[in-house]
Amino acid sequence: MPSLEFFAMLLAAGGAILLYLSATNANTKIADAQARAATLELEAAKLRETTVGLELDLERERTLRVKMQKEIAWRRITAAQEVKLVEMLRSHPMTVTLQAVAGDPESTLYGDDMRRTLKAAGFTVNAALRNFTGPMHGLGLSTNPPDERSIIASAFKAADVEFGDDATPTSELTIVVGSKMPANPSLLSDLIPLSGPPQH
Repeated sequence: MPSLEFFAMLLAAGGAILLYLSATNANTKIADAQARAATLELEAAKLRETTVGLELDLERERTLRVKMQKEIAWRRITAAQEVKLVEMLRSHPMTVTLQAVAGDPESTLYGDDMRRTLKAAGFTVNAALRNFTGPMHGLGLSTNPPDERSIIASAFKAADVEFGDDATPTSELTIVVGSKMPANPSLLSDLIPLSGPPQH
């Protein structure tokens, strides 16, 4: 008949085996949990990268849309520009000829803004609509008389009014309000891919 010591040894061995199996099972669960955590962290990193990319795309699209809106918006003399122009020109009253493009509503409206601003500065403005023989774009300032041109050019620059040279020979300072420059087609082509379905 087995002794009590033998049964005690069997119980001790069984307990050791159970402890070993429990520890092995726990280690396996820990390893599985660590693997799942690593996978989740990798997926989270990919998601963060995708989110950053989408935010950059949205900011790029917003910037392009702002540029496009500026390209297609009608030109106007803003209140701030009018204040600056009147402030700089009122001490130099002169007579100017102002020409806008006949049949072009945008040119006509911008020309009227310019006429009202110059008159507010004390100028005598001879305004007229004109049918030009060729395309006329942008705001042109005659190169003569040079002294008067310099005064208006300085005011335009200070008020952030875009203009260029009009080389048409003239004895009286002339401002030509040409048609608005056509929108840059590259801006539209840049916007098209952003408006389509997401790329995979």
